[in-house]
Amino acid sequence: MGSLYVGSRYTVSGSGTMEIIPKELELCYRSSAEAQLFSEIYVGHLQSGIWLEIKDKNTGTVVWETLLKPGDLRPASTPVTPAPTVARPSLHFVDQHREQLVAQVTSVDPVLDKLHGQVLSEEQYEMVRAEANNPNKMRRLFSYSRSWDKARKSQLYQALKETHSYLILELWERWGRVLGGWVS
Repeated sequence: MGSLYVGSRYTVSGSGTMEIIPKELELCYRSSAEAQLFSEIYVGHLQSGIWLEIKDKNTGTVVWETLLKPGDLRPASTPVTPAPTVARPSLHFVDQHREQLVAQVTSVDPVLDKLHGQVLSEEQYEMVRAEANNPNKMRRLFSYSRSWDKARKSQLYQALKETHSYLILELWERWGRVLGGWVS
């Protein structure tokens, strides 16, 4: 195993059909008064073991790995609300935080530039840019995102993370405080 270094970037991956958010981390130490960064890993019902690893993003070297078995996990201190009888798919981060993103994204054009040609057509790009102000631009962008798959929504998330990292970090911190779940 390797060492983890403050300021370095790492990727988190694992076996099976897990949702890992975010998949890329920058290791940093924040003051003890601030919430520390973390990754959330959703596995649903763990029937058998799952394998997790962290790799150095630049070198691809595995710096940490583990095998989690069902008995290794315990419920978090905040109880999880039982799932409804009709399971609803979990919302993507951008859908979960739509209201805050509409209200707080201060510069939409750089986000659009990153999505142009990959996620947004020329016509969609121009329609969003034609809106009078940033909240209306974000509303128009979200009107297109309703039909996007998870990969396209992840591209929007990445564009927001690159252009508004402070906002994404703040939303992660707030979201992390209200979530219950399983922790190792």
